Amino acid sequence: MMPLMLETLDDVAWDRLSHAYGPAGDVPALIKLLTSADAETRDQARYGLYGNIFHQGTRYEASAHAVPFLVELTLEPSIPDRAEIVLLLTGLAIGYPHDYMVSPFPVAELRSAVGGFGATWRADASARYLWWVKDIENRQPPNEVERQIANALDELRVYEAVRDAVPQPLTLLTDTDEELAGAVTRALAWFPEQASQTVPALTAVAADEAQGSGMRATALLAAGMAGRDACPLSNLLARLIHDYDENLRWAAAGTWALTAGPDAPDTAKSVLRLFGEPAEDDEPHWLRWAWSRADWSLALLEVVDEVTAAQVRRQRVAVALEERWDEGSLWHNRLVTPFQLAYPDGEPDEPVPFAKLTPAQRCLVEFLLSHPEALEGDPEGGGYLLREHCLPDEHPALAAYAAS
Repeated sequence: MMPLMLETLDDVAWDRLSHAYGPAGDVPALIKLLTSADAETRDQARYGLYGNIFHQGTRYEASAHAVPFLVELTLEPSIPDRAEIVLLLTGLAIGYPHDYMVSPFPVAELRSAVGGFGATWRADASARYLWWVKDIENRQPPNEVERQIANALDELRVYEAVRDAVPQPLTLLTDTDEELAGAVTRALAWFPEQASQTVPALTAVAADEAQGSGMRATALLAAGMAGRDACPLSNLLARLIHDYDENLRWAAAGTWALTAGPDAPDTAKSVLRLFGEPAEDDEPHWLRWAWSRADWSLALLEVVDEVTAAQVRRQRVAVALEERWDEGSLWHNRLVTPFQLAYPDGEPDEPVPFAKLTPAQRCLVEFLLSHPEALEGDPEGGGYLLREHCLPDEHPALAAYAAS
């Protein structure tokens, strides 16, 4: 029997909608399986939905149509694994959250880009894309421009579908299921257009001393990310930045950085520096954001104090290199994390003079100069990592580079 909350699921013409693998006729069955009493069945259903309506972060025409039914499932207490459904909804709305941990989701830019193509042109491109999907074997695929426009339209539609549903999950912020309440709290961070409703509710959770510190910290960060305004939170931030609980101190500092940028108080900058440095207990159990606490602290510190952030990043690279010195693994494995830390923006497009490297990057080069064995015996050495980052991959050449 169809669960009551899914009674209109089969009214959607799924076969006329598209997802990653063509017509979306399999989507309703997968959504129904999320209600199964069998955990493995539910896991496989989520796996299937991640694969077809959220394939490698891409959203499709069917994605937006699935949203109302997924939201219904999150609101029904009898449904298991509701937190996992909220995580799927979050991914459908914004893609991969780690792209927007400091800067907000660019919905205005996305809406402007889509609007710039003109309504008639957009409709024609979308129709041609669907025409191709219906008979993939015999049709020419859409050109790249048509594909990009179709993808942008799908992303905007699914984002707005989740955004429009935001008022409903507000009731779950104080649910007794902490995993569910936490997932909903984090999801609300990405919808600034709903800030007038979400920020007061999130702030109330953050201020509620009956809540656990992890939930309060999560709500505070989400309120800052959704509103990007320190004023409504200023009294709470001023109090929590001195709280005895480190979760609340860190969340207050992070929220101040998110909302005030370089104008955040020195106290907040000091807290971010402390938590941005290497630590054994980097990620509290309640932290299920896309980044670890140390990585997020460092990224926010770069917003509020670039000089201090550069010092902290250099220290983290140095510690990472030393920790991996005696690991016994292949050198290229030992160097991956230090390179990622030293080059947070990815590989450069062209060589950069040694004098213009960041302190973290110079630290990495100097360490490799003092450990020439790391550059020997490619591919077991670290030479390919240097080449990818436009650095000399042989010791004499690297020494000459550093001396130039």
